[in-house]
Amino acid sequence: MKRVLFALAIVFLSATSQAARTTSFDGIFGYSMADKFNIKGASDAKSETAFILGAKLSSYFAKNLGWNSALALETIRDFKYSSAELGFVLLEGNMFLDLDDSKMVYGFAGLNYPLVLLDKHIDTEPALGIQFGTGFRFLSQWSTEIYYRTTNIEINGRNANLWGFAFRLGYSFFSF
Repeated sequence: MKRVLFALAIVFLSATSQAARTTSFDGIFGYSMADKFNIKGASDAKSETAFILGAKLSSYFAKNLGWNSALALETIRDFKYSSAELGFVLLEGNMFLDLDDSKMVYGFAGLNYPLVLLDKHIDTEPALGIQFGTGFRFLSQWSTEIYYRTTNIEINGRNANLWGFAFRLGYSFFSF
């Protein structure tokens, strides 16, 4: 499954980058306040927050419409009243729409896929999650985003999700 998703991502990136007017590569740093964690058939748990560090590739394929993909590390988070820990690399894909002609304010929605890094004594399988949010570009190379998302994982055969808000800053290293 991971190989199929990776191959599809490469095909999508190469096909759309040919038609793109502007492509940029950004570094991202953020803070995940996603603190609600529930497992089907069990009581909800509250998780600690986590820092986000990653990279994002964005490209326009129409006047105010584009896509981006990101790969971000979310630091290990503990769960209150439990010895469980969870960390992951999150692969994201979003469509975005500039909400004004100055291309400063934008909205986005997309999917995410967690690659679990730490799962003490449990069997985990990643699953697709959703996200949506808004962003603001300021000072030509800087942007900020706030978004809501659910990150889904199967733990010991039961559906589990971590959901809530996240905030991140982006710095555009270069555009072409």
